[in-house]
Amino acid sequence: MAPRHIAVVGGGITGLAAALAICDRAGPDVGAIGVTVLEQSSNLGGKLLSGTLRWDGHTQAIELGADAFLVRTPAALELVSRLGLSDEVIHPHTGQAHIFLNGALHVLPTTTVMGVPADPASLVDAGLLPAAAGRQISAEPDLPGEPLVADVSVGELVRRRFGDVVVDNIIDPLLGGVYAGNVDALSLQATIPALAAALRSDSSLLRAAQAVRAVAKGGPTFGALRGGMRRLVDAAKQTLSAAKHRGEPVAQVRCDAPVRRLDRGEQGWELTVGSGHDRQLVSADAVLLATPAPTSARLLRQVAPEVAAELAAIDYASVAVISFAFPELVLPDGSGMLIPSSSGLIIKAATFVDHKWGQAAPDVSLVRVSLGRHGDVQALRRNDTELVATALAQLQLVLGPLPAPLASKVQRWDGAMPQYTVGHNARVAQARDLLGEDRSIALAGAGYDGVGITGCISSAQRAADALLA
Repeated sequence: MAPRHIAVVGGGITGLAAALAICDRAGPDVGAIGVTVLEQSSNLGGKLLSGTLRWDGHTQAIELGADAFLVRTPAALELVSRLGLSDEVIHPHTGQAHIFLNGALHVLPTTTVMGVPADPASLVDAGLLPAAAGRQISAEPDLPGEPLVADVSVGELVRRRFGDVVVDNIIDPLLGGVYAGNVDALSLQATIPALAAALRSDSSLLRAAQAVRAVAKGGPTFGALRGGMRRLVDAAKQTLSAAKHRGEPVAQVRCDAPVRRLDRGEQGWELTVGSGHDRQLVSADAVLLATPAPTSARLLRQVAPEVAAELAAIDYASVAVISFAFPELVLPDGSGMLIPSSSGLIIKAATFVDHKWGQAAPDVSLVRVSLGRHGDVQALRRNDTELVATALAQLQLVLGPLPAPLASKVQRWDGAMPQYTVGHNARVAQARDLLGEDRSIALAGAGYDGVGITGCISSAQRAADALLA
């Protein structure tokens, strides 16, 4: 029998997408399904957060969190269409990126699979690899080896097959930058699943990368929404508020509603919600946890301790984003640049926003700087003033002298980036298996199935389907 009331814990894009999927199934064949979204903060959307820079009477819209979604898999575009925003999708003006190496910027060719070379000659020509490394990669198919069975770190595999320089020069700034992590710890299966799949039938890393590139879809890789990613959150909230079944509201969205405790009740689940003395019980037939893994582990500690232990093993990194508005700059062509950890700099990437999206005001250049790597706890302990000064000084080391910024804004994301270390997929599968035959609780979100917006939406929809199966 389908549940009649589902509590969704977490009001980020995962929780909102899950609630929408549940509401879409509240039809005559399913019966009225009520859903309550419980968000601990005062704002929905999580890391989908838009903001502004202000100076001299000017206001510039910026993204403080995730600024784009993958479009080569359909989940995000389908949700955008569901919310009536298809005509508002925009794509980057350029996908060309640079890597800062040996004191200079080098164009990153589009001939890699998340940094793993499929065409070594293009990387040598770009100055990202020495000629000897190119020859080593080209000869790699002749190395002995077996098809990949067990999971392995991306760094360990690529160092063994291609050499250290490929990892340090290309994979570290690209893949390590995406996950704010250590590539020698990041799981191949979890971070580059298509490559892992190709290696199950071919021992050659080069051939596997070439096979993945050969089937890659053309067209843009990323999309965003005109007017900011916040529009996705606002549209989801509006759609949930309007959802009705036979004239009755289906969904309730509550902010400032932290879930303190999760218990099994006589008829299902009891959630203790609220702060201080202002607490109440919310009853539900089923619960969808769309929260970071540590939060889900805390809520499950009493009712499913083995599951909680698996989730608690998923580590997270803290990051920060600093947005700068400069008087118009002459910036390198392309969408931005990546910085290897070997550089010693705390900035790990910079986006040339007006080049990428064409969003800057006249005579203004927007640069968005990303900072924070797993394990580097000191880098983000600076206060905002110190962090801005450090980021500005390091930008100038890469780009040369810069004028004083017109405005800047720091957005910190503490514990925001899950670390998909070796064995991550098995760990998540084990946690879900340990929930056993109890189909009344499900896990979804960036901590499990993909760190991007598209991955979160897909995870949410699968979890909703599982609860309603």
